[in-house]
Amino acid sequence: MCTQRFFTWSWWPACILIFLLGGCGGSSDTSQSLQPQDGMGKVALLFTDLPSEDFDHIWISFDEVTLLGADGQQQVYGQLAEDTGMTIDLLDLKDVMDLAFIRDVPAGFYSKVRLHITEIKLENEGEPPIDVRPVANGKLDLNPQGSFEVRAGQLLFIQLDMDANRSFQLHQGGNGTWHFRPVVFMDIYGDFDTQRLMRVFGDVVAVDNAELPLSFDLCPTGMISHKGSGMGMTVSPDHSQCIQAFVNDSGVFGGTDGTDQGAGALQVSDPAQQLTMIGFFRSSAGMAADALSQFDTVAIELGDETAFERRDGVAVNAPTDGLFDWSAGGVVTPTLLQPKTRVFDSNGIEDLTGTGIDTGATGTVDGIESAGVFNSSLVLLDAVAAVQLSGAVATIIDSSTFNLLTAPDATPLDVCVAADAQIVKLSLVDGVSTISSAVFGDIAAEQSVEVTGAQGDTCFEASLVIIDLTTLPQ
Repeated sequence: MCTQRFFTWSWWPACILIFLLGGCGGSSDTSQSLQPQDGMGKVALLFTDLPSEDFDHIWISFDEVTLLGADGQQQVYGQLAEDTGMTIDLLDLKDVMDLAFIRDVPAGFYSKVRLHITEIKLENEGEPPIDVRPVANGKLDLNPQGSFEVRAGQLLFIQLDMDANRSFQLHQGGNGTWHFRPVVFMDIYGDFDTQRLMRVFGDVVAVDNAELPLSFDLCPTGMISHKGSGMGMTVSPDHSQCIQAFVNDSGVFGGTDGTDQGAGALQVSDPAQQLTMIGFFRSSAGMAADALSQFDTVAIELGDETAFERRDGVAVNAPTDGLFDWSAGGVVTPTLLQPKTRVFDSNGIEDLTGTGIDTGATGTVDGIESAGVFNSSLVLLDAVAAVQLSGAVATIIDSSTFNLLTAPDATPLDVCVAADAQIVKLSLVDGVSTISSAVFGDIAAEQSVEVTGAQGDTCFEASLVIIDLTTLPQ
């Protein structure tokens, strides 16, 4: 199934212009065949984030999400009485994706996703928050080349991935002012095929234990990364926005002490049982138009959105008989890997042996502390982070390699750019910042560039190159 990957970048305080980085492999231009469809489809909005090195919390508030097309616009968030605005902590999203909502949308073709950002605050523990002014009066347009389709009876995923390190920049004038320069990756999935784990919080409205694997219906009611209590999202009367979730071999961890309660703990009740499920959406290919989306769980955490702690930290030692010491916020706590506790990395790859939990391993552990032991429900280890380098192009070596000078007196570094690497070019035209897709031939000596990748045996292997024509060479 086709996946579109977009990149957005706006230079403060100019307007936001977004261009396609990469399209659907093997696809052709469909602009001449775009025809609206009758009926309603569904759109799921997902948030995730690359971690920040500068702040403990990045709060972003927005009150509208709109799809725009040739025939007008469809507001998918902000039109209902319960849509009172979202405030999310981007740094709660560094390991998993968080489902904001699933909404019914008229089927057809759309060309743009628009968010209205109302407030941005940067915060470090023990310090007052820093207010950052949203660009373009808070209007953020994600504008791919061509259109994307919402199909009748099917679910379209729109995933927003903000790079916090690149999005917030300290003003070079030295006055301590931070500027917001949105660097956002947008993925649009007609069928969900990403590996990264997702978490969904909501109400249990049905449990089916008549056949295996046992399943339950969960209706989303809010985001774990939302600031404060639940977002006030209501369950649709027909449950059309709910999800059929399969327990499989997942642990069902209780909200009192974090121990595994077994699948029998799932129940329909009044008021509704609340839980957070972590896992992956199933493919929707071939599903009936009125069928619920399906989800495979890897962990189920009973209770409201505050029941389980998520402790960012580092392993002090490797597990022995399921116990290891985890240091979070300067406090070391014995942590238990229960029989059904699963271990993944932040890319969604499962560590079936648990050997990734070793001295110095960093990540996040979900769980509840009881009697001095942190009973873990899920362990998410940090994947190997990509390296970011910046500097000036010294020379072009060949059709895929150039020398990067990271400092005036530094030794030039060979940078190899793979054929499938993303290359983008940032320029200023009449005071408006524009970012567009580029090719290796656009890289020239003395340009300022930023590269992301990893050091290989013979060169730095870049997966992303940003040519910044707005910055003078050092």
